Parts: sequence; structure tokens; C-alpha cells
Amino acid sequence: MVGKNLFLKQGGMRRSSEKNNQHGKGLDGRGSRFLMSLVFCLAFLIGGEAYGQGPVLHWTFDEASGDALDTGSGEPANGVLLPDAERTDNTPGGYSKHALDLTAPGLESWVNGGDPDKVDTLAQFTMTTWLYLEGLNSEQGGSGNVRLLAKQSSGNFDGFSWNLNNPLDGDRATDNFRLGMFLGGEEGFAFGQSTESMGADGQWTFAAVTYDPEGDEDNMLFYFGDESLGVEQLGDPLTVYAGQLNSTTGIATVNVGFTDAAPGNDFSADGFQDDVRIYDRVLDLAELEEVRLANLQAAGLLGDFNDDGVLNALDIDTLTTEVIAGTNDVSYDVNDDQRVDQLDRGVWVSDLKNTYVGDANLDGVFDSTDFVSVFVAGLYETGQAAGWSEGDWDGDQRFDSGDFVAAFVDGGYELGPKGAMAVPEPSSFWLLLGLAVVLQGVVMRRMRRRSAQLVRVSKARR
Repeated sequence: MVGKNLFLKQGGMRRSSEKNNQHGKGLDGRGSRFLMSLVFCLAFLIGGEAYGQGPVLHWTFDEASGDALDTGSGEPANGVLLPDAERTDNTPGGYSKHALDLTAPGLESWVNGGDPDKVDTLAQFTMTTWLYLEGLNSEQGGSGNVRLLAKQSSGNFDGFSWNLNNPLDGDRATDNFRLGMFLGGEEGFAFGQSTESMGADGQWTFAAVTYDPEGDEDNMLFYFGDESLGVEQLGDPLTVYAGQLNSTTGIATVNVGFTDAAPGNDFSADGFQDDVRIYDRVLDLAELEEVRLANLQAAGLLGDFNDDGVLNALDIDTLTTEVIAGTNDVSYDVNDDQRVDQLDRGVWVSDLKNTYVGDANLDGVFDSTDFVSVFVAGLYETGQAAGWSEGDWDGDQRFDSGDFVAAFVDGGYELGPKGAMAVPEPSSFWLLLGLAVVLQGVVMRRMRRRSAQLVRVSKARR
């Protein structure tokens, strides 16, 4: 579809140019902007399909009170804490500001995230959370099958439910349980449980699950870690046939400690949860380790202006706003020159984040995937406000041709991660560069012809 639209626009461009030439108008400004954007739109064809890099849903629970703000991509799905759900200062590593406290028994101690489309009908996913247990929910009159995260309906049990389940051996305890995932999808209802047990007894434990229905085998994996132990796979891979998840729009909400599949039961943990995330893709072991470490970053990370322990688009966008405001607030002076200006933006990108201008998804590389993501955002040459992830790379809070100039002047396209000394692939880099030169020549020739026409007209009128 992308390719089709691109070539339709090419045809429209050609007809418009022919018409303008017939009337002696040459190439107008709009056509020139299109030619420039066309060069970079080729990245769509080179890079393949786009997918989200960061989480689509992310609750940090770092707010002092009120809703848990969703910092994931797309329309925010803020989590409403029910009356008995609170916050605690007991956090993983003691670095983040707050965590979710679900120790109160009963049906009013959970989080309701509403009914967001972005976590409905997931084709694949990764879910992560930190967990700290003080006791068993069943000992407080609730269910032993704690729902870490769920959006599942009653009846056919469409959607997903991530649970704590009975261990392989012995009785369920805070230091002896398994992770389980229950799914209702196109292929029916299915579930998987980790083949090894784990615990979170009086300590913070990191837990994760991934699911990819496109895999014929070994398509569900569980993981665990803690404040000092890196992420490891929990047991063996599982083969779970549920297909893409069925829609639960209008019949289930996304929740921590609750499920619409059995609304009359208390499914919250007798303990704490923190940093709950949903990704619409499968994260590998290295990426999960980054997620674990992100919540263990010491406060005061240079360039982390919202103190969430990670340098992301929110931080560079905040810095851009401060640069434009011109207030010279030294808390944003990352290069320590007593000014807040474009030099600070450059240091943030190149030194603090260790990446390139143009790395829209901030994954450490500048490649065609970044072009895909910014054009999907749809703000090119609209004049609407744009952030880093939407194409504002030169810091004017707009996405236009100037951002491409800034990106290619920086020179990081297809070099891989900084320090890797990779060589750009000829199939994409030189194609883009060559077409840019060709198109630049076309534009310059038409500009010279137009200039010559104006000179002739001027002489004729003398």
C-alpha cells in the first residue's frame, strides 16, 4: 500500500509539472518540497514494514497521587487507581519514585486502564512488570490466581490474562509459584505456564512474557530477574496455539489486579507492582535486560528530564521546548556552558544518548525504519507541532525538509550503532544518495530555465 500511494503521488507530480511547464510556471515550491520528500520516502520501500519500538502501554506509578499516567505510544490509556489501591515508596533498587501498593484486601484494590484499542487484538506481544509479594492473596480471602495484567472477557475468554499459578512442586507460596498466560484468539482459547517456578518473597522480582502466534513452535517464553540478577529465561519455551488475540472492545478493560472474566473476585497481589509495560512486538533477552535496567537507573541521570530512569523522546522534546523558550534554565544545560541552546540538543543526541540525528525511535541506529515511523506519523510539511519521534530532528518543532538536511549532515545513516564502524549498504545508501543527486540536478536545471525565462521576459519589456 505504501508503494502504491508513492507511485500514485509520482504520477500526480508528473502531470502537475507538465501542466505548469505548459504555462511557463516551472517547478513551484510545493513541487520542490515533494521532490525532496520523495527521496526519503524511498526508505519505506527499502525498510519494509514499520513496528513500534517502545511500549504501547507503560505505567511507571511514579506520580505522587492520582492516575497512573500512560507514557506508551498512541492515545494515552491512563490507569485509574481504585480507592484501596495506593502508592508505596518501596521501589526496585530504591531508584524510582513510587510503586503500586495492592496490599489492601477486597475488590477495591486494583487499577483500571480502560478499553484502549492499542492493546486490543494484539498480533504478538511482550509484557513486563516488577513484583514484590508480602503474602498470598488467597490468605486475605481473594483468589490465588493473581492477575498481573489482564484484558479478558467472560464467556469465550477472549483477550489475555497474565497470572500467578500453582508451582510444579509443593504448595503455592510467595517464593514458589509459576507464571501463566491465558489467551483467547482466532484459533480458540489456549494457555501456557512456565515449566519452572520462581518467587518474589519480600524482594523485587522482574517478570516478563512474550508471545508470537506466527511461530509454529516455541512461541511463548517466560523470563525473570531481580535487582541484581540479569534477565534469564524461566523454564522451557512453550508452544501455544491461540492465534492473534480476539477483540475485547466494549466487553473488557485492561487492568492490574482484576479481570472482567470473573469480576466478582479479588485478583490483586498481596504486595506491590511497578513499571508495567505492554509491547506490540516480541522483545529478545537483551532488550528485556534493558527494560529491567531502565527501572534501576539512579535518579539524576543527565538528560533524563522527567526522571523516569531512561533517555527517550520525551526528554529530547522537553529540551527542545526549553531551547525555543530561551530561558537558559541551567537544569537543561547538559554541556555545562551556562546556556541552553542547540548545542545542548547536539550533546544530548550524540553524547548522552549515543546516537545520530535521524534516529527517530532512539534504538541507537539511523536506518530506513526511522523514515517509516516518521512518515507514518503523518506530520511532514503540515506545519503542525512535531516531536523527535515524529520527525523534528532540527529542533524547530516541525517536520519538514530541514530535518532531513540535519540528519544527513550528521552523517549517521546506516552506520549502525555508534562505534560499530559499519559501512552503509550500497543497496540503500547509494540509491538514496544517487537519487538525491539526480533530483537535485533536475531542480537546478528547471530553476536555471525559469531564471532564463524571466531574463528574456525582462529584456522584451524594456
